[in-house]
Amino acid sequence: ELVSYHGRCANMLHAQNPFGRDRDYDEYERQIHEIMEKIRLLLNSHKIQLLGEQDFFYLVHMQEERDTRVHSYKFGRIPTPKP
Repeated sequence: ELVSYHGRCANMLHAQNPFGRDRDYDEYERQIHEIMEKIRLLLNSHKIQLLGEQDFFYLVHMQEERDTRVHSYKFGRIPTPKP
């Protein structure tokens, strides 16, 4: 679904071929809120680990109960205490 939504949004955002078919702008307008909500739900909580990095990762929440802002948290290894 995400690939399909990406294609639809890209078609809407990029210049139209003057010799191509007319676009149904009303249909895009009807679908945009549903598409945005599905993308938000898909990406709402995801983990990012950089290539080659084993000591930490990021957890990203696109929206939390407390507000509608994006929040990210960095998690890392805690050094083992030396005896």
